[in-house]
Amino acid sequence: MVEFSSDVEPTKGLSANGLTDADGAFTLQTRFAGATLPGAVAGTHRVVVIPPPAASGDATEILPVPIRYADYLQSGLTAEVTASGPNAFAFDLKP
Repeated sequence: MVEFSSDVEPTKGLSANGLTDADGAFTLQTRFAGATLPGAVAGTHRVVVIPPPAASGDATEILPVPIRYADYLQSGLTAEVTASGPNAFAFDLKP
């Protein structure tokens, strides 16, 4: 799952997320006031990539995404979403 968290007022902290497909492509949705809206709000966002849970339940299983990318403070990933688009992002998730 990829999650964007707005880093600008007045939407700071509002998040949008989407599941990745087998190729890593994703489409974001924002949940706000009981509604699901397509995309993310315009502005600068901090980004995390959350790996799926270990299939075996084994804590030593190797995850497809390094765990540091699941933490906003450690991921180092950002994105600038524009109202006019297009908004296509590719993140290089280095081990």
